[in-house]
Amino acid sequence: MALIRSGPVQERVVEPTGPTGAVGTGLDRPVRTRHHALAHPYAALAPTVDVALRAVRLEALLSDPYDEANPYGFHALREGTGGRVGGAQRTAVEAAVRAEFVPAARGGRFTAADDLVRVLRPLLRRDLALGHAHGARALIAATQREEPVPERAGEFAALLGPSALIATTGTALRAAVRMVAERGRTEPEVRQWRGPLAAAFADLLACEALVAVGLRASALPHGSGRALRAAVGYATVLVVGGVLDELELVLGECGRPVDSLERRMVAELAADASRSGAGPTDVRAHQSDLVRELPALACAFERRSDTTGAVLFRLGEAMPARSVPPAPEGDDTLVGVLTGAAARLSTAVAGGEAVTAALARVAGRLVSEQRALHGPCLAAAHAGRAEPTVRALADRQAMLLLAAAVLGVQGAAAGRGLFLGGEHWPLLAATRIATRLGIGPGGPGGPADIEAQQRVWAELDGRDRLGVDCDLYATRVLW
Repeated sequence: MALIRSGPVQERVVEPTGPTGAVGTGLDRPVRTRHHALAHPYAALAPTVDVALRAVRLEALLSDPYDEANPYGFHALREGTGGRVGGAQRTAVEAAVRAEFVPAARGGRFTAADDLVRVLRPLLRRDLALGHAHGARALIAATQREEPVPERAGEFAALLGPSALIATTGTALRAAVRMVAERGRTEPEVRQWRGPLAAAFADLLACEALVAVGLRASALPHGSGRALRAAVGYATVLVVGGVLDELELVLGECGRPVDSLERRMVAELAADASRSGAGPTDVRAHQSDLVRELPALACAFERRSDTTGAVLFRLGEAMPARSVPPAPEGDDTLVGVLTGAAARLSTAVAGGEAVTAALARVAGRLVSEQRALHGPCLAAAHAGRAEPTVRALADRQAMLLLAAAVLGVQGAAAGRGLFLGGEHWPLLAATRIATRLGIGPGGPGGPADIEAQQRVWAELDGRDRLGVDCDLYATRVLW
């Protein structure tokens, strides 16, 4: 499936703006580049045609987000009236969302958790509270009909919350990128914010990788992947919180007023997180769950193997019914991937680029950290869950599981000519994780780090100009 835009290759097209007439302030209608000779696919990592069509249909039902009269538009959502207007549009949107939570065997459209989130992404990236409300109502309705999707509805609700948080934060990031890119052409001092925005993009990709693996693991037998789900609810919220802080800094330093749509979006995101399963109480609960799983993770590390090509990380592919026989343990797969990725990257260093060597070094540090946590995590079985030292162990383990998701997803996509399979965004993401752990390289980055930052910015800026979401799959948007 393709969404084709026609026009001269280098043409810059300024589409109509908001009432101020300003271009590039963020949530105004974007400036787009059109290409005439290329048919751009729905996504770089495409789902089935059916999933793509359902997502496009939902986005069309939500209508133009830059239309001030649209209750699902940015203006209405920031004014607090979004989605409240009744009528045919709301009825159609709610019906489309509900159908996604009903199993295909019972006349609905649900087949896999990761596909469902891809279909809902047009809604989730509009507004966190709105997306969570629609998804929660649909999930509750399915549960009341004794059709929980998937069977562990509570676990899926927690995964849906971080998915919505990431998607909406991605919208705020795109707005900041648009502003910096437009103003940076005439104001050189604004270009200093390209690096922080590239780093924020890498952080969001890392979080989405962890959530995507968690969604795919929901298809595994009951009892597996408990630590993975706890890490999703804990690490994702903390890292995305840091991204929101960076976006607030960039927007403020670039002169956007406190009452601007962009800054209000960022502020509301933080406030809405608590009502969407991503508040402080939820984070502490996930941390406690991860503390409980520390001994099991240590044992999983003992029996680790090279699982970089495991089906959990092959985004875009369906999860087979028996995907990782004979013992389909999502946590084992995630812990083991660090060692396998480090070995893979070390082998590639000889004929690779400087970025490969830099990523191999960071991966090696992460494996050493996982090894250092082995003994303390085993001993955590005899410690109280509220002890600060044990909770600190859980913090570090959550970051390592986040890094494992990054390297696993990148490894599974490597060699396919995709940005996702390249080594620039993983280097930026893994270095950020290592820095949070206190094991990252000190001082300014070297040439490989600077190259990674520049390449990630170029990808992010190019996506905005071409109308592509800042998600793992590089999905096209209608507006």
